[in-house]
Amino acid sequence: MSGVIYLDHNATTPVDPAVLESMLPFLREQYGNPSSGHTAGKAAREAIEQARAEVAALLGAAADEVVFTSGATEALNAAIFSAVAAQPGRPMVLVSAVEHSAVVKAAEHAVGPGNVCRLRVTGDGRYDLGHLAEVLRENEGGFALACLMWANNETGIIGGVREAAYILERHGVPLLCDMVQAIGKDPVDVNLPALRFAALSGHKFHAPKGVGALWIRSGTPFSPHLHGGGQEGGRRGGTENTAYIAGLGMAAQLARLRAASPSELGRWSGARDRFEARLTALLPDVTIHGAAAPRVPNTTCVRLGGVPAEAMLVLLDEAGLCASSGSACRTGQAKPSPVLLAMGVGEAAGAETLRFSSCPGTTPEELDQAAAVIAAAGNRVRERLGNASRRGRVVRRSTA
Repeated sequence: MSGVIYLDHNATTPVDPAVLESMLPFLREQYGNPSSGHTAGKAAREAIEQARAEVAALLGAAADEVVFTSGATEALNAAIFSAVAAQPGRPMVLVSAVEHSAVVKAAEHAVGPGNVCRLRVTGDGRYDLGHLAEVLRENEGGFALACLMWANNETGIIGGVREAAYILERHGVPLLCDMVQAIGKDPVDVNLPALRFAALSGHKFHAPKGVGALWIRSGTPFSPHLHGGGQEGGRRGGTENTAYIAGLGMAAQLARLRAASPSELGRWSGARDRFEARLTALLPDVTIHGAAAPRVPNTTCVRLGGVPAEAMLVLLDEAGLCASSGSACRTGQAKPSPVLLAMGVGEAAGAETLRFSSCPGTTPEELDQAAAVIAAAGNRVRERLGNASRRGRVVRRSTA
């Protein structure tokens, strides 16, 4: 996308050149079925197992705990339905008020909307641990599963899964963690109390769309979501997508190295802070949602007071800047963001909120240029709205 400044990496990322190179042999000459016993099949199987080891290393897990999927939505659905089926005497699922719709809708289908309990978040978007303890006490023995994301897709806020896991463990409630937005941006680790499942999606960290993984702690009861030929250790039927899995393995390796580098994460968050400071200096009435909370280093969720987000997105797109008004899965919906509402942000303020998300390759020059483009577009929208308001007052006075 020559000439375009792409700041919507939380929606999807470009495929890294090294990832593409790792995939090409399995799209060309090494096309064997990984379930076949001949040489061609064994080469495909070896690539899959190497990728499995890389994903396991990323998560701090054992390789045989990793199951490849078509993406995070499948992984999350598989975990939720399996956990509910494994504990028929526990009819409820706990989800945070800021979970992705893939979690919320799967939970509602698994146990019914009335049995899905929402965990509050604080004004800075972190999990309300006092409310968590209270809900668990009031419904002791009732929860088949708790679902808490590591980092929020709209705000980038790291909600406090580590702290919540200890509370859940004391009450015997297993935990599913949506790690999609944390991969490569924060050092994730599945070795937490209560944690039984974790999901990730390749296209959020420079692998292609259509591949992801579900981590299942060894010994956790699991019912396959897809039944077939017994692939993935009987946990996910269907011939494995060798090329995409190989790409996921390479992307996992790159993400692990990046997240393990404090200097790299510091450089990235420093670029975000500079971008936010420039926005604040160039435009009045700017609010960074979650600014006081720990965040992944690439995400800015910002309210531009008096500037409707949808109008801004049109102007930004015309200027060659790609951004979002929230989750890509919500684009085109008129409803306010449940994430911002849960944080106490009113509907009007939520409608003036944009999300900008970078990648490690985003340059300081691009961010500086983006801030200038955003400021210019914001001033244009405010001027237009001001002129329209003045014209309206003139009309009303003339007809009085």
